[in-house]
Amino acid sequence: MKYMTNAERLAPTLQRILLATCVLCCSLASYASAQVATRKARWYFNFGDAVEIEFYGNESPLHVANFFDYANDDDYNSSYIHRSVSGSSRFFQGGSYYIPPSPTLDNLSSLPITAGSQIPNEFNAANGLSNTPGTLAAARTAHPDSATSGWFINITNNASGFDPGPYTVFGQVTKGLDFLNLVAQQPLFENIFPGYSSAPYGTAPLINGESLFVIQEVLEVSVLDGDYDDNGMVNAGDLAEWNQDYGTAGFLQADGDGNRNVGGGDFLLWQSNFGATSATPAIGVVPEPTSLALAACGLAALGFARRRKIQLAGR
Repeated sequence: MKYMTNAERLAPTLQRILLATCVLCCSLASYASAQVATRKARWYFNFGDAVEIEFYGNESPLHVANFFDYANDDDYNSSYIHRSVSGSSRFFQGGSYYIPPSPTLDNLSSLPITAGSQIPNEFNAANGLSNTPGTLAAARTAHPDSATSGWFINITNNASGFDPGPYTVFGQVTKGLDFLNLVAQQPLFENIFPGYSSAPYGTAPLINGESLFVIQEVLEVSVLDGDYDDNGMVNAGDLAEWNQDYGTAGFLQADGDGNRNVGGGDFLLWQSNFGATSATPAIGVVPEPTSLALAACGLAALGFARRRKIQLAGR
């Protein structure tokens, strides 16, 4: 009868530990490379419910900061989608023109949004952001580092055409993409008014064939649903904010469901998320995937492991 040595008896156990640890490494590596929203905005249009977009300030910090510089100065309020492209690669473009107080067909093109400094291109294929459906990307000229106020929203998967561009992706539609898809199917201005096909708004979508698609307001909100006071926690303070805004159609900070009114649906959203906190990792806290995997697998091979905390910080 052959007796097994201690090393032989322990080998299967060590193999299982090594396998389990490496699986854990891969999971943590995947988590570490995933995009985490750092900011969010709710867009109110002159038609339909609000659209919400999350922004990725870790991957595209310059573009995110640039967008909110315009948004928080109300530059996008009363602006309109001036270009809708159909076909196999669908997208629409905005952030360049706004509606005057007394609009006419002749003065629309003379009111561009005042452009600020040009932003260097931040497209990086390694960060996981690509021009896929629902992504928000920076419009620019032929020069890669020329983005200012303009942007476009990808309706279809345009990665093959726009990623090699490259066009920087810095946000993702999280609510309302089906609605935007319907807007992208509306007839263009030039189809209804052929005499204006060369105008900047010639390729703008016309809602029901009669109205430009106008952004009434871009409102920055918390990345956490139900966090109406934007402090990174869903608690009693948010209920107070909801109570203050209840029944109003003007101040919409607590309009969590985006229906242009603070009411019962927003209370239920707060209630269902009560106690939640923002899970946005602090920058620099999550280890790099490669170094984390090598370290953990090396420890497992030596027959021991130690825990490592990943600290999470609120916004």
